[in-house]
Amino acid sequence: MTERHRRDHAACWLLLQQTFGTGTRRAHLFCERYGGAQRLLSPDRGWLDDPFFSEQERRALRCPDLAEQEAAVAQAERLGAVLLTPDSPEYPQNLRHIHAMPLVLWAEGELSLLQRPLVTMVGTRNPDAYGRRAAKTLAEELASLGAVVVSGLAVGIDGICHEAALDAGGTTAAILAAGLAVDYPRENRALRSRIRRDGLLLTEYSPDVPPLSGNFPVRNRLLSGISAGTVAVQTRAAGGTMLTARRAIEQGKPLFAVPDGIFSAFDGAGLLLGKGAKPALSGRQVLADCLPSGEIPVALSARPEAAPSKQAAHSPKQAAFSPEQAAHSPEQMALSPEQAAVLAALAEGPETVSQLCERCALPAGVVLAALTALELLGLARLLPGRMAEAVHRL
Repeated sequence: MTERHRRDHAACWLLLQQTFGTGTRRAHLFCERYGGAQRLLSPDRGWLDDPFFSEQERRALRCPDLAEQEAAVAQAERLGAVLLTPDSPEYPQNLRHIHAMPLVLWAEGELSLLQRPLVTMVGTRNPDAYGRRAAKTLAEELASLGAVVVSGLAVGIDGICHEAALDAGGTTAAILAAGLAVDYPRENRALRSRIRRDGLLLTEYSPDVPPLSGNFPVRNRLLSGISAGTVAVQTRAAGGTMLTARRAIEQGKPLFAVPDGIFSAFDGAGLLLGKGAKPALSGRQVLADCLPSGEIPVALSARPEAAPSKQAAHSPKQAAFSPEQAAHSPEQMALSPEQAAVLAALAEGPETVSQLCERCALPAGVVLAALTALELLGLARLLPGRMAEAVHRL
């Protein structure tokens, strides 16, 4: 696919989202009927006679002018962002199955996090000391076990969870209710920069879209939908966290609530527990209940002492991990054929994900999953610019 065709393709997906509306079911139905954005690139427009379309939708799609959409795609690229669409290999698999699948996701940061187990944590903007402690403890433990802590970057519980995950040496992803070029919330500006560097920012809103009040309930379906489970830390019965909790129930996702005192002003947890949510008693319990097997794999929970820091990852003194060394390590003996192939390809030096796909004759999704497993085992590390390198271990 040429650069021009790639941009046109992304712009078509964006036009579809804007035509049918962000967070609506109609965009999803269009994909089921017509297959997606490639339909707009075809000169045939007979399909627009289908009664499925309103007259306004027909006008938008019959002779589309993609200038506005292409400008948004170009702006995102200048920000260092990537546009994910349902046909992108990195597109989150969990979001394909929710009621209103997003047609575009603007991502900034480490895309490989989308291949790991994700657990969403949400709560009030004004927690008490108990809520802050509970959020911090659970997020730290989830991150230390290898899960990606997902939240909405709001002040309060969201920010506490993001920061605790990073402080524990783990990773986090923030799903925003505004565009990537919008500085919101300003109180979490430093945290946002930290997540951009060490985690992942994700939104379905174009770069300049402000945080309109209607964006937040639409965004909440992604908070619950992208994850293996959702944890409500502290919330009032009418709080925004309850909207995310209801989305999790609608999507059939595991829902957890941190038990609170009977005299607490945060009465939402008791309501959720009464409706079938499980009590969130530890990060290990939450993660195990979210995984299909009910057990946390050793490769996920292992945090090798020899795993280097991000700062060390850029040191030229560390040599690559050779196949000969790998063959004698217990981690290497447990690798899948795909993981072994990727590790062998990295033996000669750092490679981009695209180069690894070519050398190993594997699709991008498989390569990214293999890199994630190798990183958790301390055999490889991910670098900026969608690159990876093997780790030398003495």
